Amino acid sequence: MMSNAQRRALFLLTAALLLVTGLLLLPTPTLDGDSDWSAAFPGLDGDEVRRLEVRRGGIVTVLERSSTGWSLEEPVRGRADQVRVGTMIRDATSLEVRPALLDATPVAYGLGPEERVEVVMVDRTGVRRVFQVGAETAVGTGTYVSLEGKVRPARGLLAQGFSLAVDDLRESRVWTESFVDLTSLTLDLRGQRSVFMVTDGDWHDATGSVLGPDSAIGPWLASLQDLRIIRFEGGPTEIADPWGSVELREPDGSSRSLLLGLEVEGGGYWATVPNQAGTVAVEGSVARLLEEGLALLGRADGSSTNSQAGQSSSP
Repeated sequence: MMSNAQRRALFLLTAALLLVTGLLLLPTPTLDGDSDWSAAFPGLDGDEVRRLEVRRGGIVTVLERSSTGWSLEEPVRGRADQVRVGTMIRDATSLEVRPALLDATPVAYGLGPEERVEVVMVDRTGVRRVFQVGAETAVGTGTYVSLEGKVRPARGLLAQGFSLAVDDLRESRVWTESFVDLTSLTLDLRGQRSVFMVTDGDWHDATGSVLGPDSAIGPWLASLQDLRIIRFEGGPTEIADPWGSVELREPDGSSRSLLLGLEVEGGGYWATVPNQAGTVAVEGSVARLLEEGLALLGRADGSSTNSQAGQSSSP
């Protein structure tokens, strides 16, 4: 009669044999031709791509490139995150694949209609290049893609980069251009207004006094430029009664403005900002920045605001 230890050993041996037999019976993908890597889109440079369409699960994201960079056109409009879109373009145009798998069923490789991500690139001449992104390869270093209806292993893990939510592709910086060439900056906080001017490369207040390199103007401007958008949806259609604003003016007379509205539940303020349609929520530190700016530049319009700078800036 077999002991318990012998029964366990026999069970483990039987399970191992069944596992090996199952693996041997699984269909092994066969490559169509040799196994060398080749460019999926030979000769295509990322700078030639003018439009990118990404489709997944009924959601279509459309990005277009202009002289000022990439912007979102669908399902929302606004400036896109240039770094993330640039990475997507680089991954798509430099895609390397191995020969097609023979008799491969797309669904088995994550390329079924409900699972795949379809990517369409349109170059400056209007030529469309299409591929679908599926599951990771078994070794976890590549991705299965479909090109011209054939399943192929591709280098790199592509699924995550092409499956970003729309908000992850939107520009989260309030100010996307440098502050280097500004000619003036105007702050308004509940009727308290201060103006900086730039003359001969130096910031001045309204009395003509130079705000030198030892002043707080440099760090303050850096903090202002670091402001981020924390939410894109759910706000009012417009800022009807702004309680604070920032206006930056350029040498050509153009300006960029931030208008602040109601406080957002959970933190931040609804605002209108450059390069974004409608209203967005900006981080709550903007109120403190306006107060600090007014305290720093309180004498810019010839009046003192220091006594009022500490008042609450929430609407």
